[in-house]
Amino acid sequence: MSRYEIVLFGGLQVLRDGEPITHFRTQRAKAIVAYLALFPRQHLRETVCDAIWPDATIDDARSRLRQELSVLRKTLELPGQEGAFLVADRLTLALKPGTFTTDVATFERAVRAGEWARAAELAAGPLLRDCYDEWALVERNRLDLLIEEVRTRLSALPAPVPPERAPITALPNPLTRFFGRERELRWINDALSEGARLVTLTGPGGSGKTSLAVEAARQRTGQTVIFVATAELDEAHRLPERVASAAGALPAGHREPLDLAVEALLARERPLVLLDGVEHLLGEGGAETVRVLLQRVPQLACLVTSRRPLELTGEREFPVMPLDVPELGLGPERLLLYASVRLFVDRVQAKRPEFALTERNADAVGEICRRLEGLPLGLELAAARCRDLPLETFLERYAQNLVAIEARDRDVAPRHRTLRAAIASSYLDLTQQEQAFFAQLSAFCGGWTLDAAEAVCGEPEAALDRLALLRDRSLIVVAEGGSEPRWRMLELLRAYATEQVPADEALALRERHARYFHAQAAKAGANVQEAANLRTAVQNALDVLELPELALDLCVRLRDFWMLRGHLREGLAFLDRALSNTTGAIPLRAEGFRLAGILSRRAGDMEQARQWQETALRLFTEIGDESGVASVRNTLAVLARVTGNLPEALRQHEEALAVRRRIGDTAGVGASLNNLGVVFRALGDAERSRAHLNESLAFYEPGSVGAGIVLINLGWTALLSFEDAVALEAAREHFRVGFEIAQQYQVLAWYPELFEGLGQLAALEGNQEQAARLWGAAEVEREKQGAPLSPEDRREQEARVVPVQRRLGDAAYVQAARVGRERPLEDNLAEVQSVCCGDVALMLR
Repeated sequence: MSRYEIVLFGGLQVLRDGEPITHFRTQRAKAIVAYLALFPRQHLRETVCDAIWPDATIDDARSRLRQELSVLRKTLELPGQEGAFLVADRLTLALKPGTFTTDVATFERAVRAGEWARAAELAAGPLLRDCYDEWALVERNRLDLLIEEVRTRLSALPAPVPPERAPITALPNPLTRFFGRERELRWINDALSEGARLVTLTGPGGSGKTSLAVEAARQRTGQTVIFVATAELDEAHRLPERVASAAGALPAGHREPLDLAVEALLARERPLVLLDGVEHLLGEGGAETVRVLLQRVPQLACLVTSRRPLELTGEREFPVMPLDVPELGLGPERLLLYASVRLFVDRVQAKRPEFALTERNADAVGEICRRLEGLPLGLELAAARCRDLPLETFLERYAQNLVAIEARDRDVAPRHRTLRAAIASSYLDLTQQEQAFFAQLSAFCGGWTLDAAEAVCGEPEAALDRLALLRDRSLIVVAEGGSEPRWRMLELLRAYATEQVPADEALALRERHARYFHAQAAKAGANVQEAANLRTAVQNALDVLELPELALDLCVRLRDFWMLRGHLREGLAFLDRALSNTTGAIPLRAEGFRLAGILSRRAGDMEQARQWQETALRLFTEIGDESGVASVRNTLAVLARVTGNLPEALRQHEEALAVRRRIGDTAGVGASLNNLGVVFRALGDAERSRAHLNESLAFYEPGSVGAGIVLINLGWTALLSFEDAVALEAAREHFRVGFEIAQQYQVLAWYPELFEGLGQLAALEGNQEQAARLWGAAEVEREKQGAPLSPEDRREQEARVVPVQRRLGDAAYVQAARVGRERPLEDNLAEVQSVCCGDVALMLR
């Protein structure tokens, strides 16, 4: 990829791989490049618009920005390297870190290192000579002061005599141990080492910002670290006095505190000021104090903790997230790999020295860490409570009210005595409209998109600005990586936000949420990220809103979610309740019974499946829905096959296929052909099975879920010719593509069948231990999903196992199967990947 050198002193020059880029469409295009290079971080598009077109309306500025970016990509990037330098998405814009250098950054590094001649050489002219935007003027003035300092140093003028000073305020000595945060510590150290002069750690109250900042500062060598506690300051004008005192300046009644602070810092060797907890001072001039200090003290760097950024030029923000939490079912040794667990255990032991993490209490410890989402303050408060309560009792007592846990130690600051107090201090800083928006976001479970917030929170025009503000206040976080940004809120914050929703608005809020996800359900069902919102929507429709038809339609629309994600029993429970409470809407009820029948069969309840399918058949017949009747016959045929009645399965599938062909149901024709191919495979007729499956494949887009099912069944059919090496390779290729589709669409329901199929392929190729491992993995996945083998599939699987057990011996087989049962899913999937897997028969419904 190309490397870029950007010259900002004098006028803008951009060199790509040493060659100058001379043509820019407009001066504004050059200004965009200069702005992004001068302030190297990710910017909201609105921020760039305000900087480049300060007098334009936001809509006009956005339109201009889109036009300029379209041309800039072609100007800056070579063909085939699109996005490698200019990184833009729907909301943000940046130059890709690591792809460019600027003379300004090199100049500032030289100044910090005292390399005055090198610095003077770089500063060949004023910053961006032809640019008069406010941001450029501010930076030009700042750099002019640095350039003047460089020239003073070079002219060998005597340095000012340092004032008499008192000892600096050293870092506090923590009374508890620090755990984890290795990645965060590396980031902070790298940022400071690379010349960042203002690094701000943001996060909600109790996220561990102070302890992280202190630990990061402690690891800085060669710098004079000065700690400035600001939480108890009630007025921003007192901040310069506090900094001056911490830096060792002696009181001088006739001098301005800010001047004293500057002099004291100038006299220190590479000072690093740690400003702790400044969020309450920012709107009153606190941020301006930091800006002036940085301008007047060239070697100064500031490490700041705050619930919101300072929004100063050159600021590097790092959101401090809670500690990682463990997944379910881990033993003591693996639990201790998580910093949240180590912190909690350490704090409990401080109150109960005899406490130890054991097999007996491992589940409770893991659950406490998950419930508190790894929030350090929450873990501290919970540990103190567990001095008097057994872990299980603590969970029972506080499960629904974790924000109310109260500190027991006397020296805990009031704002950290409970999680509610920590959250309230940020909430009360919002305007009334902002508070209302924050409260409405509690309707979401597991996160939300911008579209969802606009629809559910009732302020579509203001939603984006509100989200940006709440993110800046550390009340929500934004996650990149998908097709669009996604916001989420810690569950502890969500619990607090829920309390703020007025009682007379709660029902309307939940209904807007349910109806939004009802409208989105068909596509949201394929999105794992929306799982919690979908569940919440169904639950609210049933239990709170008393809208059973809406709940039933939601359940039907979520067909793929229940079936492909492995949520069979959950879907059945919701369907059962929705069907029981719905009396009209016969077409909807018919489809609900059909889906319930499919889920019941997959969950192993064949009799219940038959009853629900027969009810669906009666309802579809009653309303004359031929397509519905054919669909039920198709599912009844599948039920016949998995219970061993192959002639009945063949008859029903052929009847369904004939109707679907006659009425032009192309999707149904594809499904029936696939299922007939499965029946012929069960009958041992490889030729007719392959013919029907290949005809079915033509009905599906390559790479789709439907195509994946057919390909996996083709792979299984190929294994009928197990003595033919060409057939085995064909099976391997079909399984490989099927597995890729399963991973692409996260079709968790296929995993057990993939493991079983790969086991059979391994056994045929002579790898008996691998077969046993993967069959063990299949067993545990079926247990987790509540999807046991059907009677017919169980009979076939038992027949496959017998020769493998005979070759390995019972003890070796059990041991190998145990490995597959006990190792993480990721390890089993890695083995599938390595061999290009197979699968037992899958049926399209």
